Amino acid sequence: MKTNQSYWDIYLTDIMPHLQHIDVLLKTNEHISPREAADALCISLCELHRIMKLCRITDITRRTFPVIMQNGSSTICRLFARELRLGCSDTYLPAQLAYIYNIDRASVDKAFTSLGITAAKSSALSDVFKRIKVCAS
Repeated sequence: MKTNQSYWDIYLTDIMPHLQHIDVLLKTNEHISPREAADALCISLCELHRIMKLCRITDITRRTFPVIMQNGSSTICRLFARELRLGCSDTYLPAQLAYIYNIDRASVDKAFTSLGITAAKSSALSDVFKRIKVCAS
């Protein structure tokens, strides 16, 4: 059975918990074990070691963790990499949100229109995401 939900629901269940886990990990550990890093990034240890070798990283720290994250293949890593490509900002245009979060552009445009805005501050993303309907199984 398919139910309608908003992108906000997806953000709360599929994105925010990972961001919170990463935030706590980085704030509480100077050095991060490979297993902790792989778990937080939702990647395999094999992928983590491949990235570390590719990027010449010998120790996982607060400084090297974002480099690993930028090169990971998981959803949270790809989202992070797309945001970096656009140059992390506090204000987003519809095309930027659609790209970063991999959401249908027309749905994002419709959400912005319904709010009467042309750009959204990061503090207002929940309002935008609540107006983006997605179909879930």
